[in-house]
Order: sequence, then structure tokens, then C-alpha cells
Amino acid sequence: AISKLTHDCERVHEISLNLFLPNQMDRHFAIQDLIDANAIDQIDEVFSAPVSPVFKIRAIRKLYGDNLAGTVTPRLLNSLDSLLSCNLAAINCVHRYDQIPSGEFLVRDLYNTDFSRCYLALKHLCSCPSSEIFPLLKDSWIEEAHNDYGAHYFFINLFGSIPDWSVEAMSWIIEVLVASIFNVRPQFQKSRSASVLALAKLNPMILCEFIEEILAARDSLPWDMRYSLIQAIDKYSELDKVSKRKIILEISADDDDVFVQARAGMAIAL
Repeated sequence: AISKLTHDCERVHEISLNLFLPNQMDRHFAIQDLIDANAIDQIDEVFSAPVSPVFKIRAIRKLYGDNLAGTVTPRLLNSLDSLLSCNLAAINCVHRYDQIPSGEFLVRDLYNTDFSRCYLALKHLCSCPSSEIFPLLKDSWIEEAHNDYGAHYFFINLFGSIPDWSVEAMSWIIEVLVASIFNVRPQFQKSRSASVLALAKLNPMILCEFIEEILAARDSLPWDMRYSLIQAIDKYSELDKVSKRKIILEISADDDDVFVQARAGMAIAL
């Protein structure tokens, strides 16, 4: 309020301390306060907060929505890449385990309503032997996670974070990721872009095979999914430069979203 009334922004940075409080609601309120204060300088702290990506994306759209395209820098795009691919190294969890829990406990914590605990469980599960956790994940997915939009998102990211799944597990996971890409139920929208990137990490050629089908519904694709498609082709595909450029231009054609255009421009410029 002081910032908006007097234009004195000296203490706005103190709001960022609330992004890492134990109570998740306090973290959510802190993001809204930073949006209201137009605190673009605190965007790095927002990126590292252990909250749902939905809140971070909203902050990005609000803080940069009325600014010129020139403010969408490569540094910002790299941070957005990190956010959409759920880069755990960039997230500051506010919770810790006293001792490493069992696989069953970690999988169950992916359903936690506090995203800090979900991210913490995800970090530990990424280092577990894939052969040990896959049966737990598959059973939990079939029983509940496929229809729980919070856990759904974390399962998708976990699937894409482990490269050494067995042949049987990989086949099943690929089917799950493809189905998630085409899942248009509103509550599962944040999983769609996550599924694009997870599939690109595990098997980029399969993603390329679905590009035309995905773009057939271009008008209904959320901006972050269009962005993630460009990110996936740019970072994970094994295509030559000419083929990459062609697909990226096809994805971004006539797209008036500043972030999609900026990400396409960065990819093509490399």
C-alpha cells in the first residue's frame, strides 16, 4: 500500500521473505502482494517459491503483461523454462525430512495440499531406484492420481525426471504422457505442458510425431503449452537445425503471445 500510494518501493523486497513461510497461504498472499506492488525486481524470488506453478505463472503474466516485449529477456525466458520443466534445483522447499522416508510415504506426499512437501517428496523420489518406485507409482496412479489434479502434475514431472525406466515401465509411462497432453479437462491444464516436456525428455521423437495432431487444436491450446512445445523442440529434440526451425515456426505462426514469440525467437536465433 505504501508503495502504491507514495511510490516509495524501498521496503517492497521484504515481502519476498513471506514467500518461504511454513504456511502455504502466506506464500500465496505474498505473491499477490508482489503483483499489487508491481515488484518485477522480485521475480526471481517468486520463481523459487514452493507453490503451485499456477501462482507463479499468474505473477509473470500480471507483472509483464503491460510491459514492452523488450523486457522479456533471455534470462526471464530461461527462468520460465525452468518453471515449466519443474526444475527442482530452482525451488526452495521450506520443509525438510528428519530422516529419509519410505517410498510409500514419498509417493503419498505427492498428494499433499502443501506444494513445498510435494516438491520435497519429488526431489527424493527422483533419486530412488526406478525399479523400486515404479510399482508404487503405477498402482497409485491407477487408484487415485489419474483423477487428482494436484498429484497428477507431480506424477507427470516425476515420470519425465527419471531416464532409466524399464522397457515395460517406459511403454506405460509414454501412454500416460500422451493421454495427458490431449486431456482438455480444465483442472488438468498445468499437466499438459508438463507432459509435453516430460515426453520430450524421455522420447522426443514420439513428441514430434504428435506435433501436427496437437497443433490441429491450436486455437484452444493454452499459451504455456505452446511455449512448452517450442521449449521441447529447442532443448530436447534431436532434429537438425533446419527441421527444428521449421517446426518452431509452425508452432509460433501468427501467435500474438509475447512469451511464445520471444521463446520462438530465442530458439531460432541459436
